Amino acid sequence: MGVNEHGLAIGNEAVFSKVPANKTPALLGMDLLRLALERAVTPKEAIGVIVDLLEEYGQGGNCEQKGELYYHNSFLIADHGETWVLETVDGHWASREVTPIYSISNILTIEDQWDQSSAGFQDYTVKKKFA
Repeated sequence: MGVNEHGLAIGNEAVFSKVPANKTPALLGMDLLRLALERAVTPKEAIGVIVDLLEEYGQGGNCEQKGELYYHNSFLIADHGETWVLETVDGHWASREVTPIYSISNILTIEDQWDQSSAGFQDYTVKKKFA
């Protein structure tokens, strides 16, 4: 987690889903978080940074220093005016504005209540039997 000079705060959590995480090295959730804090001022800008990088470079690779652990990512993104949750599985994502009090954990929480999503997200969720 981190906070930048603009008061933008981002937290990241491993998410495990029915879709196996990508084992090929790509961007990790911590990479996406750091890059969003470097490049964004607002939560919406941070979501844009993360999803652009996710769609261009993908996410994946071993997330353990010793051993092996692969997962997708969930982010809690907030500033003084708004709070968003962003959940990712492979190159797909969904985000939802939430009340200032919200938590993320190792499960997907948005379910069918998203405000924004990746192209083809709804078809992907049906195909993978999430919906």
